[in-house]
Amino acid sequence: MLMNCVINEKYKLDTRVGGGSYGDVYIGHNVVTKAKVAIKIEDTRSDHEDRLSHEYKVNKLLSDYVIVPKAKYFGAVDNRYNAMVMELMGPSLEDLFTMCKRKFNLKTVLMLGKQMLTRLETMHKQGWVHRDIKPDNFAMGVEDGSDKNVHILDFGLAKRFKYEHKNVHVSYKDGRSSVIGTARYTSINSHIGIEQTRRDDLEALGYTLVYFFRGRLPWQGIKQVTTQEKYHAIYRQKDAISIEELCKGMPKKFIDYFHHVYNLDYSTKPDYKMLRQLFKDMLAEKGFLDDNDFEWLKKPEYLRILHARMKSPPPTVVLSIPQLQSKPSEPKKRKTKSQKKREALAAGKPIKVKPKYICKADRERFGITTKTIPQNQLKLYCM
Repeated sequence: MLMNCVINEKYKLDTRVGGGSYGDVYIGHNVVTKAKVAIKIEDTRSDHEDRLSHEYKVNKLLSDYVIVPKAKYFGAVDNRYNAMVMELMGPSLEDLFTMCKRKFNLKTVLMLGKQMLTRLETMHKQGWVHRDIKPDNFAMGVEDGSDKNVHILDFGLAKRFKYEHKNVHVSYKDGRSSVIGTARYTSINSHIGIEQTRRDDLEALGYTLVYFFRGRLPWQGIKQVTTQEKYHAIYRQKDAISIEELCKGMPKKFIDYFHHVYNLDYSTKPDYKMLRQLFKDMLAEKGFLDDNDFEWLKKPEYLRILHARMKSPPPTVVLSIPQLQSKPSEPKKRKTKSQKKREALAAGKPIKVKPKYICKADRERFGITTKTIPQNQLKLYCM
């Protein structure tokens, strides 16, 4: 069973917390340090078997420049799954949006917009576009300080918009038959098959901020028989709606934001400084402090989630309660195999050590010809 696996002899799965188009996400822990981590699992038999490997590669390339959850490990599990171990994040912006009754106040929207724009600018400077900007793909940190920082996540669809080792924009390309990313937030040009570049990330960010402030987007809830018909109906509504109608009830500088983004050409560099100043000006005009004091920070449900995800829970958290509740009639816990082995060794009794099973991928990697090897030889391959 996957839940019983120890990944890279360090990380164990604890709880499944979500799933995406190509894998599941778990909270796990380091079996040595007990530090909590996030673990993404991808079934290698799926149509997207290389997506997690791509995400790991992009994460490592960007982690020195962009605020992302740091990747710790990538590898095969039981010759059937791929696993990526990452720094554990707090709630996603979609989770926080739901927690705040599906509407953020203007101050929160403006502070988020400024940070999210900066994350995209930094990513774009490294020659990459995200191509799936949406609330689920941003999250807050867990530790003190990082809990006020927006982290950008999920680089499974990220792509270079500049040729590798060259500071040259890729040539114009169109003709795609399917939408890349999430139809609700993706750009108008993406709907009609044009390759996404920097302007498309910023357009999707704009739709995300409208969603945060207004509670929904005008094209939500469209019903069609097929997915393609639904996507086409979303496209028609996006293309037809005026910027003024889209930003109804919002400060006029949001209209300026969309005017700039909609007028960008395929390879034109956005004016990030000007766009960021729009958010700063709106904060100042409304008399808001730009202090990242987000509206959810004092909510009891947010504090409970943060507390549960802390790397080192306070001693007042009784971790054994679930076991006691599930087996109330047992006066004592059964001894584990490890405890029994330690007691036998202390008493000078011989113990039987089972050989270690080595999965096919690791046998090929280390040149091992047998399916099992003695435990005392295992360290030779782990050094």
